Amino acid sequence: LGSSPHINLMAKISSQSGKKLDKVSRDPRTGKAIQERNSYAVSVWRRVKMKLDGRDPDLNKRFSVAEQVEFVLKEARNLDNLSVLYEGWTPWV
Repeated sequence: LGSSPHINLMAKISSQSGKKLDKVSRDPRTGKAIQERNSYAVSVWRRVKMKLDGRDPDLNKRFSVAEQVEFVLKEARNLDNLSVLYEGWTPWV
């Protein structure tokens, strides 16, 4: 890994007890802790945003609310999707 001036400094921060020390990456200019992004969480967030923007299932076309509802209903009634449904799922219980 290349050393970035923003990430290469390691600081020791004491916990509330004052005895346990953790290493935290800090920005050398601001001194604030650098938080790593969870790539899976970011990908889920992007997928949800696409759905809310009407870009699901096609990224190149923006669907209206009515078109999105129609797509979801069509997927729910699709025999291929229903055939792989978990047989133990009992929505009526």
